[in-house]
Amino acid sequence: MSCSFRKRPWFEYKAPVNKEKHAIIVGAGLAGITSAWALAKRGWQIDLLDRRTEMAREGSGNALGILMPRISLGKNAETSFYNAAYLKALHECKVLKEKYPDFLWQQDGVLQIATSERIKKQMRQLDCNSDFARVLSPEASNAQAGVAINRASFYFPLAGYLSPRALCRHLIDEIAGQIKVHLNTRVEHLSQKDSTWSLWNQDGTCILKSETVILANAAQVRTFKETRWVSLDVARGQTTLVTATPRSKKISCAICFEGYILPEVKGQHLVGASFMRGDHNTEIREEEHLKNIHKLSNLFPDCFDFEIKNLKGHAALRATTPDRMPLVGPVADLDFFKTHYHELHHGKTNRDYPSARHLKGLYLNTGHGARGLCSSFLSAEVLAAQICNETLPVSETTREALDPSRFLIRDLKAGKYRKK
Repeated sequence: MSCSFRKRPWFEYKAPVNKEKHAIIVGAGLAGITSAWALAKRGWQIDLLDRRTEMAREGSGNALGILMPRISLGKNAETSFYNAAYLKALHECKVLKEKYPDFLWQQDGVLQIATSERIKKQMRQLDCNSDFARVLSPEASNAQAGVAINRASFYFPLAGYLSPRALCRHLIDEIAGQIKVHLNTRVEHLSQKDSTWSLWNQDGTCILKSETVILANAAQVRTFKETRWVSLDVARGQTTLVTATPRSKKISCAICFEGYILPEVKGQHLVGASFMRGDHNTEIREEEHLKNIHKLSNLFPDCFDFEIKNLKGHAALRATTPDRMPLVGPVADLDFFKTHYHELHHGKTNRDYPSARHLKGLYLNTGHGARGLCSSFLSAEVLAAQICNETLPVSETTREALDPSRFLIRDLKAGKYRKK
């Protein structure tokens, strides 16, 4: 007699039968808007909510952003996801640029200077001589940058920079007949009765109801009791705008180092970005402007004339995860997981655990960190495919690497929810 056990039943998911093609999405940044776009393409109607008075005002609110691949060693789910996400984002930006010629998408390539041992190791070990990535000598790097940087670099020929807010605006334009945008709308808590979710404001008034709700409001997802357990960190980032000079105008592509600088747009360069883990403040700080400028001056010591008191920029909070992969998928039923998977703490993986249970109709799309321009399109397609019970555009291994419950399982194995 033999017994067979499913390897990872805690990652199993069965899509609910949707009575209506309607979803509420909380968060009008890249994650929320691409989620709306992906579902609208499938015939869904969307209500998009945001607490701000404008869309894309928080993590997606930088004047410009870089779209480039994430390079990593080895073949794993992270590499597979980011490579596919990068190509998907490039395709969608190309389509939008063709339809909206005023869309600021400059596909001039991106240079990543070898500023760390990790990057130097990648240069030595990766086969990089393609349109995806190339390794350039210091001399070739200078020629590509338009200015002297005198260091070896990765060059990503298909990469570039764009306006995240313009991207969001054009995606909304694409689905204008299928979406209602509700700004200045703060969701205080959620409730579910039968198969319907209700979203409530701080006055106890029900805002909207739907069978399907997507939480795409970055680290704010942890303010709801249903998702308070989610593993997300907050990292503050501040960018700086500096006035272009005759020499700096020669910079011909985005250049990444300890920070980054973009080519001149309307007489200014965008320089970034600070990274302050655990800092929830979004006020502009002079000291972070100074840090951005210091990193820039190390690379271009005689390129700029800075007037510290007149510097402007943007500060926002990024939602990051411990493994640098976003959280995309259904929300786990915490009580069910604690009850049925608590023995994982004892190393008991070879037993017949039940299939995972989720909070029906509730989903996450968050944790994109500083890689949202790269990761958002594919994440939205993965999520829409799950909701609509379609074949996934990624492998099962990659889906599990995106599953929000992966950190819950990690914590159960570590004994965090040990029964007393």
